[in-house]
Amino acid sequence: MCFINVSTCDIIAYMNEKLGIRNVVLAGLFTAMIFVVTAYFPRIPTVRGYIHVGDSVIYIAVCLLNQPAAAISAALGGFLADALTGYVAWVRLAWIRRA
Repeated sequence: MCFINVSTCDIIAYMNEKLGIRNVVLAGLFTAMIFVVTAYFPRIPTVRGYIHVGDSVIYIAVCLLNQPAAAISAALGGFLADALTGYVAWVRLAWIRRA
């Protein structure tokens, strides 16, 4: 089930056109790091979701990338982590909250 009508190719084309190849590569690396750290490092469940180290990687991405690249990598990394680790109820909020 797809919640958004934007394909991955559209996102990559936008990032390459507006941001440059360096930011596209860094955004991809930060997306992967956010996903791995959020999904597989220990997390603490709470009533409103969970606390994890992935947010610190998002803050590092914001410091090193420009705003659109950091927002896209944070949203994609959080989306993948929530969708693939059983927190599917939080998938929609990952796009809004992390971007």
